[in-house]
Amino acid sequence: MFQHKTIIVYLTDTTAIIYTFQHQTLSVLTRIPWDGKNIRAVYEYLEKKLKIYQAALILSGNLCYVLTISLPSQHIVRASVQQEAQDRIPELLTNVNFDWKIISTNKTRISRLQVVAIIERVTTALNDASRASRVSFAGIEPIAVLLAEETKTIPHPHILLWGTEETVGVVAYQGGADFAEVITGASQPFTILEEYFRSHFPEQPIVTLVAKELIQSGTVAIPTHWQVTPYTFHPIPILLRNIAQKGTDEETLMLSQESSTAKPTSTTPVAHNVSAMTLIAAAITGCILGGALMWILLKMYH
Repeated sequence: MFQHKTIIVYLTDTTAIIYTFQHQTLSVLTRIPWDGKNIRAVYEYLEKKLKIYQAALILSGNLCYVLTISLPSQHIVRASVQQEAQDRIPELLTNVNFDWKIISTNKTRISRLQVVAIIERVTTALNDASRASRVSFAGIEPIAVLLAEETKTIPHPHILLWGTEETVGVVAYQGGADFAEVITGASQPFTILEEYFRSHFPEQPIVTLVAKELIQSGTVAIPTHWQVTPYTFHPIPILLRNIAQKGTDEETLMLSQESSTAKPTSTTPVAHNVSAMTLIAAAITGCILGGALMWILLKMYH
C-alpha cells in the first residue's frame, strides 16, 4: 500500500467510489460509473489522475459470493475446499477468483470455513483492465467479510446492516459471513435476509447491528420485530490489517487478480508495504472497536 495515504475503491453494480484513507479519515474523491463489464476508467483515474499504482478494492454484496462451509479438519486442503464450494456456487472457481480461510475449529475437529468468490464478469473486467495498466490491487475483499470479522466476538448469529452508497445486509456468526445481499427498494426489502436467518438459526432472535448513519438517514424501514442496536462500523482498518497479515493459505483470505503486464519504472511512486503509522492507527482503532463491542454485548445479552 502507501506510505502517506491509502486509496480504497468500493465497487458496486454500477459505480466505483474512490476514497482516500488518511489520518483515520475516509473521504470520497470521486465516483466513476461503470457498466459491469469495462472498468478501465477506474484504472485510468488511479494511474493518470492520482499517479497511484496500488490500491485496495472492496466488493459490494452483489459482486461476489460469500458463504461458510464445515469440513473435518483432516480433509482441509485447497482442492477439497474448492470442490465443496463449487457444489454451491454456480460459476467456475479458479485460483484467481476464489479464496478461503478457517474461521474456527470445534472439539470434534470440524472446522468452519469462510469462502468467497468473485463473480465471473467482475473477474474478467479486473483482469482486462489490469493487463493494460500499471495499477494493481494489493487486496480485494468483500464488504460482507470485513463487517463479519468486526463483530466476531458476538457469540450468537446476528444480522448486520451497513452502507451509505448502498445498504448491505449480512448474516454473520463467529466472524464469518454466512450470507449477504444488497437491500433494494422493494416493498419487503428484508424478506430474503430474514428467511435465510430463520432457516439456518430458527431458535435465535434476530439481533441486528445497524450502522448509525443508516438509522439517521431514515431511508430503510427496519422490521419492528428485529432487536436493533446502532453501531459504528470501521471496515477499513480491518482491510488494512488483512492486507498486511502473513500466513498460510488456511489462515488468510485475500482475493487476487492477474498481474498487470506494464510494470512501473523505478521512479514510479509506488510503496510496497502499508506504512507503519497506518498499521499502528489501525491497531489502535481495533482496540477501541473491541471495547465498544463488549459494551454492546453486555447491553444485548444481560
